[in-house]
Order: sequence, then C-alpha cells, then structure tokens
Amino acid sequence: MRSKVAVGDVELGYELAGKGEKILLLLAGAIGSARSDFSSQLEYWRDSEAVTVVAIDGRGYGRSRPPDRNFEKDFYRQDADDAVRLMQILGYKKYSIFGWSDGANVAAIMAANRTGSVDKIILCGGNAFMTSDDVATMKGIRDLKTWDDDSLSPMVEEYGVEYFESTWHKWVDHWVGLSDELNGKMIDLYTKDLCKIECDVMVVHGEKDDLVPLSHGTYLNENIKNSRLRVWKEGDHNLHMKFSSELNQEVEQFISA
Repeated sequence: MRSKVAVGDVELGYELAGKGEKILLLLAGAIGSARSDFSSQLEYWRDSEAVTVVAIDGRGYGRSRPPDRNFEKDFYRQDADDAVRLMQILGYKKYSIFGWSDGANVAAIMAANRTGSVDKIILCGGNAFMTSDDVATMKGIRDLKTWDDDSLSPMVEEYGVEYFESTWHKWVDHWVGLSDELNGKMIDLYTKDLCKIECDVMVVHGEKDDLVPLSHGTYLNENIKNSRLRVWKEGDHNLHMKFSSELNQEVEQFISA
C-alpha cells in the first residue's frame, strides 16, 4: 500500500508491505526512494505474516515532492527527525530499521537519539565520516556517464534524467564544498553519536564496495558496542539488491531473535 502523510512542513510518501508483528523501517540511499532502492525487500515481505515493512521516501525524494531536495549541513539529522515523526504519526512505537548507504547513516542517528523507539538496526554500506579520498570518489562519479545501467535506470525511471541529475549534482557538490571548507580534513557525520547506540546492530558491508570502502563498516562495528559485522565477500555497494533474498532472510532472523 502506497500513501502520503503530512509531517511538519512536508508530505512524505511511504509504502507498507506485510502484516506482521515485527515492524521494519526501510531508509533509502542518496536520491533514492522506496521503489528505487528497496523493490526487492518490498516484494520479499509483501505477504509476510511476521514482518510489517514501512519504506519511506525522504523529503525531496520519490513521492515526497514538492519540495525539491536541498542539502543542508545537517540533512541526515533532518531526515532522522522526519522518519521519527512519520513513525509516530503511523502509530509505531517500537521498530527496527534497515538503512542502506545514506539511509544507514540516518538509521544510526535515529538509534543514538531515539533509544526508546528503536529496537534493532541494520547498517548496510554506511559511513560515520568522509575522508578526502571518499569525497574524491564521489566527485569521480558526479557525471552520470560514469554510471552503469543497472544503477542509473531505476533513478531515471523514478525521477527522469533532469531532476535526478541536478539533485545528484547537488549531493556531490555539497560534500566537495564541505571538504574544501575543511581544507581536506575528515568530515565528521556522526562519530560522536556511536557511543550512544544501545540497541543491537548488524553492520553489513560488501568486501568489494568501491564507493564506501569496507574500512567504514569495520569502524562502525568497532565503535558500536552491541554490534556484529557481516562482510559480504562478493558484495559491492548495492549488495542488498544483488543478494536480496539471502540478506532479507538474515535481516528477518536478526530482528526476530
């Protein structure tokens, strides 16, 4: 079921799947939506009797437009606040979170600051900081001509070329500009929040992730006390799509234990 609900100054789109007791919030990556990033998960749990999935389109993403997306310095925290408020409006008092890429970063912030609401979290391809090398990697894929068809097609289908390209450029340029302001020093996204995470955490990372290197997953695991690290030997940044069936099974076992 797809719907929209007013959350503060925006209307957020979301999609529900399943009708189980365990509630699982899905948080998409940069410029991503429920459909573009989590279509395999929505289909997997479509008729589940064990899990209810809530997949959100963040402000400026997917069906949560207008407004167009902007990237302020604390946009991860804005997304976290939006997600918390949406779950409150929908009446979900306790839930787990599966966040991918940018969504993993939002999930970690939510877990650190909403300890009473968040049961467990899965952080897939996340990073608590960005180095100058990370920023250079993002700058290197600013041009959509560098994207493979499997990654680009869902975004073009969701947004059209013009909106996706302009919003993607805003996202990359945000980090490049911030890195320049810091003279190439590390951009701290939420390292100071990690010690506040009390819930159980599964950190999932692809060994072949060339966008967010495995060292970021290792850092998260080492700095979150109740965490485990699941390294996907053949996984890249999109491992939750390529290995969706096996990963979905592991996620369900984790949140149900």
